[in-house]
Amino acid sequence: MTDYRKNGSAVGGGGAGLPVATGSGEVPISTGAGTTYVASPFGAEVGIALGGLIGSVSGKTVIGDGAGNVTTTSADVSGFLATANASAARTAIGVAGTTLGHLWERPAPASVALGSTFISSDDLTEQVSSGVAVSPATITSGWMQRIPSGIGAGRAGLVGSAFVNSVDLSAYTINNTTIACLFEWDGLVPASTYSEVLTLGDGTNEAVGVHVLLQANGVNTDLMAYTANLGTVLIPNVNAALNAVGLHSIVIAPIIDGVHKWRFSYDGSVVADVAINGGAYVAPGTNSIGFGRRPDANFPLSGKVIELAAWSAPTLSNANILALATLPATPTYELPESASTGAATIMLQARRFDPRTSATLPARGVATALTVVGTKATL
Repeated sequence: MTDYRKNGSAVGGGGAGLPVATGSGEVPISTGAGTTYVASPFGAEVGIALGGLIGSVSGKTVIGDGAGNVTTTSADVSGFLATANASAARTAIGVAGTTLGHLWERPAPASVALGSTFISSDDLTEQVSSGVAVSPATITSGWMQRIPSGIGAGRAGLVGSAFVNSVDLSAYTINNTTIACLFEWDGLVPASTYSEVLTLGDGTNEAVGVHVLLQANGVNTDLMAYTANLGTVLIPNVNAALNAVGLHSIVIAPIIDGVHKWRFSYDGSVVADVAINGGAYVAPGTNSIGFGRRPDANFPLSGKVIELAAWSAPTLSNANILALATLPATPTYELPESASTGAATIMLQARRFDPRTSATLPARGVATALTVVGTKATL
């Protein structure tokens, strides 16, 4: 029979009784002898237990591993939290899958998830992964360059023109020149005249280089290419084509195939060769490059210019010309890029123009920035 005493301690039976608590929230804790207990505050004992788990170094905390176990971190908890916060911030601003770096640091598109984005620190272009490997003949392969749309006329393209003068264009000879241009057309051309789309040559006429323009032909409009002051019809009555008003892409190259020809694709049409009127392409030498109108401010394009790229290299394959000229299914202004086309020698990106901050535009491949001229003429 057990005899309980007034202090709560039990005698007999070889065990220990409950200790007398001196305050609320205390629990019985073994003294270690196995036969006696003392009353101790619960919080103090938990603190001692945690201290035994994570050590006595200041700044440590307990992290659960999700499986009922406890892991620990050290004084770099702030670094862990900073990483978590950065991730949350990137998600909040819609760039959760975005990386930033030089173009040569960009990963293979198939090595990252579909829709992942890469921002080039070289020219601040944003590119979107298709999630599949590069294939020059497949439009949706590789990395796609994103151009914003639906955010105002001044941001998705330039209403006006942009150009650079006195550029060494001597490398842009026949069989070594390809030009791609993305633009929007309002469908208007002044009567009995024309609207210049792109210029790689003279700033005051069409004597040398490549000039693509929309030329009035009675009540219709022809898509033309000029060199040596002579025009060649690329597409007659282009105004009557489906979706004549809106987004367009033209890729053109002067080539020799028996005779001098314009090789081109318009909006992804089958690549065609048309003999150059007058018989000869004239290389531009040191001259002008730009789009939207001639540098002398004559013959403005009624619409918006968005991007122009020029390659001073052997003419691209038909597959690559077709890929560059094929418009996206939706007007997101994403142009394809492939390993074989690579970066253009000259890149003019009017979509980056902000009229609030500058009258010039950055351009890759030329020594000076683009000059922005005026606004669209009222026709």
